[in-house]
Parts: sequence; structure tokens; C-alpha cells
Amino acid sequence: MDIINVSNLIRLIVVVLTLLTGSRSLAGASLPYPTVDTAIGEYLHEGEQQHAQAIGDIVEQQIRARYGDGLIKRDAHPKAHGCPVAEFRVARDIPLDLQSGVFVPGAVYESTVRFSNGSADAEQADEKGDTRGMAIKLRGVQGSKLTDVQAQADAQDFLLISHPVFFVNDAADYAEFFAISASGDWRRWLKLPFVLGLRGSYNAFQMLRSHIDNPLAARYWSVVPYQLGEGEARQAVKYSVKPCQGSTFDNETDSDDPNFLRAAMAAALASSSSCMAFMVQRKPGPDYSIENVVERWPENSAPFETVAELHFSAQTFDSAEQLMRCEEMVFNPWHGLLAHKPLGAVNRIRKVVYDRIRRVRESSF
Repeated sequence: MDIINVSNLIRLIVVVLTLLTGSRSLAGASLPYPTVDTAIGEYLHEGEQQHAQAIGDIVEQQIRARYGDGLIKRDAHPKAHGCPVAEFRVARDIPLDLQSGVFVPGAVYESTVRFSNGSADAEQADEKGDTRGMAIKLRGVQGSKLTDVQAQADAQDFLLISHPVFFVNDAADYAEFFAISASGDWRRWLKLPFVLGLRGSYNAFQMLRSHIDNPLAARYWSVVPYQLGEGEARQAVKYSVKPCQGSTFDNETDSDDPNFLRAAMAAALASSSSCMAFMVQRKPGPDYSIENVVERWPENSAPFETVAELHFSAQTFDSAEQLMRCEEMVFNPWHGLLAHKPLGAVNRIRKVVYDRIRRVRESSF
């Protein structure tokens, strides 16, 4: 792999990690470091909290350097294809052990879904390989929340990307990765395969070469696990979203248009509705670690089960005013119910980094 491609790979990994660490500021007090639930399979990595703070330091330095004294913009996924509205319709026949949190049989929530590119370059053409994002915000959700952010008091957010696995597990490796990428020294980048390991390097390479034809036609994964339920009934799960069975799309796209993904989605919703299935996968068993996010949970032994559908009515979502509202929206997996608590080191670290980004952004307003 030549130096240019290594540079692109590093930028992509930074973008994906910042997606998983939250993408915009929000009001509210700084939150304590998340507690570890050993009963469900979490464990604290050695020096994890210190590594999380070190990553926060590096991310803050990077975004301050990027934007200087001006308005500090969204640090990751700045290019949105749009934020169409949808109804999140929970199925009436979901298994009893999945009926928790927002998954109340027959419940319907108004939602907004932000589709985006992963690149930090908001002008990057859609034809380039990239990790794509899908952020879902449900409204009208009541219950015990993970944060006290007033603006998100009735929200439940789900964040997903167009790749099923991550590229690193260990908190120390996170910190070393960020230190290397922030150094700007390509000679240090040669160490990255040893930091990420064979599996992590392969995952990162696959993320870099991802292409899609239409955001509504792609599949997305939560990558990291979440709690489902409370008390003794709680379990670890992952989420995935894909087009509903029987969905069809016009695959003719003009790749010369740098924004063809927005155009494809706009054309699909101009006069027709669209549907995406929201699925849950139970943790396969004790042999699979919550803290390991570079390996997939096998779908043959732990299949994803549809618990809800996102129904997009025919609509226009790409006016200048609508795109501005889309840009101003805030998504964070810690916006939501205790019954959907994020699990694992990646989720714990993202909580710290997200709060750091919030405070930095607020200082620029």
C-alpha cells in the first residue's frame, strides 16, 4: 500500500471513530465515566479511563487546529445526504425477550433519519470509497434516560454504519492509534498494522473501499453492542437495518454527480414510499465477548430478527432549509433509555470524547 493510500486509510479510520464518538455538541453537564457491568460481560481495560482522556485531548487539538478561531463544525460525517422523516413502527409479534425499551409491540414513533458519508471532507464526491452512516432519532420516547440533556428528553438515538465490524478493541490501541495519526509522520504510520493487528487492518481496508448506490438500499450495523432490557432480564444485543423484503430501487446513478447519493434518495422518495427493517441480534453465547468488536457475531447461530420497520412516505427532504435543519440535528447513542444502554469500551470511550467535543464546540458559538 503506497503512502497516499495509507494517508487516506488513516483519515477514514479517524472519521469512523469520531462517528462512533458522537458528531455534534449538546447542552448538559459533563457525565462521569460509565460504570462497567461485569454481570453482562463488560470489563474495564487497563488504564482505560486515562486512555479515553488522552484520545479526547488529541481529538480536541485536531478540531481546534482544523477550524481555528471560527465556528467549529461537525467533526465527522459533515456531508449529509439528507434527513428524511419516517415512522418507526414496532412489530406486534416480536419475541417476548425482545419486548423492552422502545420495542413495545405495536408502538409507533415519529423519527428522523440522517444518512451521511464518513469522510471529514464535506466536499468529497460520493463515488469515492467511504463508510456511510445512518443515524436514527425517535421522538416521544418516555422512561428512565441515560442523560439529562433536556433537548433530548424524549429521544432515543440509534447510530449505525455500513460495515459490520470495527478495526480495534483495546483502549491502549485506541490511544496509540490517535497518537500516530496525529503525528503527521508517515514513518510512524508504518506501525499501524502492528497496532491494529491483521483483523483490524483488514477491517479498516474494507471500510475504505465501501460503495453504495442509494442510502435507502444499503445495509447498516451498530457494530458495537447494547443492553436490551433492565434488571436480571437485560441482555447484550446488536442492531442492523436493511431494506424491507421486496424493496426495489432504480440502480441507474450518475456517478459524475458528486452528490449522486442524495439525488438517488430524493428520486426514490419523490413519488414513492420506502421501507427499511430494523433488526436485533442476540449475543450468541459466552464464547463471544462484548468487548471484541473486530469480529462479527455469526448470523447462522444468532440471526438478526426484525422488531420494527422504518416507513418513509413520499417526501421532499432536500430544500436548503431542510438540509440546514439536518445539519443542526444532534445524534448520540447515549441519548436514550437505560434499557438501550451502550456497552463495551468503544461505547464508554465515545461518551468521554463526545463530551469533550461538546465543550469545544460550545466555546466557538
